[in-house]
Amino acid sequence: MVALTLLVVIFSLVTTTLQGARIQRLDLTPNRAGRTVSCTTKNNMQGVCVHESVCNEEHTILPGGVIDDSDFREKRPCASQGDWCCTSGVIPHPQIGAAHSDKCIAPENDVCPWCVLLYNVVDVKPIAHRPFCLGALIGSKVIITASTCLLAAQKKMLYAQVPNSANPGKNYTIIRRQFHPDYNSGSHEYDFGIVVMENDVAFDKGKSRGACIDFQKPLEGDCLGYGFDSNGKITSTILKVKRSSCSKNGSSIDAACGVNVDSVCIVAQGGPVLCPKNSRDLYLVGLARGVCNNDDQVTLGGISHSMKWIEEELELMNISKDVYT
Repeated sequence: MVALTLLVVIFSLVTTTLQGARIQRLDLTPNRAGRTVSCTTKNNMQGVCVHESVCNEEHTILPGGVIDDSDFREKRPCASQGDWCCTSGVIPHPQIGAAHSDKCIAPENDVCPWCVLLYNVVDVKPIAHRPFCLGALIGSKVIITASTCLLAAQKKMLYAQVPNSANPGKNYTIIRRQFHPDYNSGSHEYDFGIVVMENDVAFDKGKSRGACIDFQKPLEGDCLGYGFDSNGKITSTILKVKRSSCSKNGSSIDAACGVNVDSVCIVAQGGPVLCPKNSRDLYLVGLARGVCNNDDQVTLGGISHSMKWIEEELELMNISKDVYT
C-alpha cells in the first residue's frame, strides 16, 4: 500500500509537468519492467527505485528533476543499473527572509551592481575559469537566470560570483535550482529559473541589495543587455527592443528581440535586461535567451509573464516584495 501511494504521487508529478516539447524534467518509470520496486534509503527510510536523474544527494525525489551529479550519492541496491533508492518527499524551500537584504537597487547607469556570473564544473571543487551564463541577484542569496542555463548545467556543480560585491572573487555554491514549470526547451517560452546560494552575498555598504523588478513594464524600447568578455568581465550593450522573437521560425508569448545599437554586441544567456522605469532608474524587465547573432540581434524574454510564479517562489522563501520591487 505504501509503495502504491508513492507511485500515485510520482505519477501525478509526471503528468502535470510533461507537456509538448517542454523539458522532460522527470522520468519516473519505476523500473524497466514497469513495476514499482520498494527499497530502503541510506537514511533507513522507505523508498522506491527510480532513475538516478530524479533524486538528489539526500535521496529525495525532486519535482524539478536532477540538480546534482550522481557521484555525490551513495550506491544503494536497486536491481536496475542507474537506479537509485529515493523517497517521494519534497524538499522544502529554504527560509531566507529579509534579515540580510535591504531594498533593491535600480541603477542610474550601465554598471550592474547585482549582476551574477554563473560557473559550472564537473568536479566537486569550483575551479572553472570562465563563466557560462549570467543572472540577477534578488535579495541576499537568490538568483534569477534562464532555465536553459540550468539545463546546460544539469549534471554539473553550479556556483556563482558577484563581481561588484564586497567579495568579488568569492565562490557561492548553489544549493537549490528550480525550472519554471512552463519552460519549453524548444521555443524557450518561460525561460526563467531560480537558484539559491548557500551563503548571503556581502556588500561594502551594509546589507545585500539586489535587482529591482518591474513586472508591469513590457519589454520594449531602449534597454541594456549584459554579457561578459573573454576575461569574464561583465559588460553592457545598448539594445533597441521590440516585442516578438528575432526568428521567423517561431516565437513565444513572452519573447522580445533586442537589436544592437552599440559598438559591439556582447550579451550572455541569462543576462539581465534593464529598461528605464522613469527618466533615470533602470529596472529588471527581462533576461537574454541567447547570445548576439550575426545580425547583431539577440532573443530576450519578458519577465512580466512569469510574475505569478516568481512571486510565489520568493514568497515560499519568505522574501517580501519590498526586497525586489
